[in-house]
Amino acid sequence: MRLLQKYIIRLLFLLTLSFVLPQAYGKSNDNSYIEKKEELKRAHPYSLPVESGNEKDKTNSDTSKAILNLLNTIQNTFVYFIFFILVVAILGYALTYYTQWKRNTKKALYMDNEDIDINQTFTNEEINNLLTAGNFKDAIKIVYIQTIQLLNKKKVIQWAPYKTPIDFYYEVKNNDIKKDLMNLTTITLAVRYGNTVATKEDFDKSSNIYENLKKELL
Repeated sequence: MRLLQKYIIRLLFLLTLSFVLPQAYGKSNDNSYIEKKEELKRAHPYSLPVESGNEKDKTNSDTSKAILNLLNTIQNTFVYFIFFILVVAILGYALTYYTQWKRNTKKALYMDNEDIDINQTFTNEEINNLLTAGNFKDAIKIVYIQTIQLLNKKKVIQWAPYKTPIDFYYEVKNNDIKKDLMNLTTITLAVRYGNTVATKEDFDKSSNIYENLKKELL
C-alpha cells in the first residue's frame, strides 16, 4: 500500500511538471519574438526594408508557432495520459483497500460459524493438549464456542449459523452476562483476526469468564 502511495505522489509531481514547463517555455519564446520585432522596428525606421526583412522572421515565427502547437498537443496528450494513469491507480488502491476491509470485516463478524457445531463437545484433554502445545488461539476459540453453547442451552441466546458475535451480544438481556460476553468476544476476535498474539493470560481470562457464566446460569 505504501509503495502504491509513493507512485501516486510521483505521478502527481510529473503531471504538475509536464503542465508547467511547456507553458513557461511557450511564454518565453513568445516574449522573445516580440522583443526582437520591436528592436528591428527601432533599428529600421523605414517600412519597406523592415517589411522585407520581416518575411524571414515571419517564416521563422510560423515555424516556431507550429513547433509550439506540436509541443502543446504532446503536452495535452501526456497530461491526459498521466491523469488517466493516476485515476486508475487511485481507483485500484481504493478497490484493494475496500476488498481487504470487506474480507476482514466478514471474518470478524462471522467468526467461522460454518465450522461451529452447536452440539459439538470438547474434552479437557483436548484443551490441555492445545495449551501444552502453546496453541492458545484455538484453545480460546473452544472456550468461546463452549460459551455460545452454554448461552444457547440456557435460552439466553438463540444460536443460528448466520448470526454474528454482535447479534449474540444484543440478544442478551442481563447486563452482567452481556458484559462478560463482550469481554470474551473482544479477546477471541483480537487473537483470531487481529494482530494480537494469543497468550496464556488471554486463555485464563477467557476461561474465567466462561466459568463465571456457568455459575451465574446455574
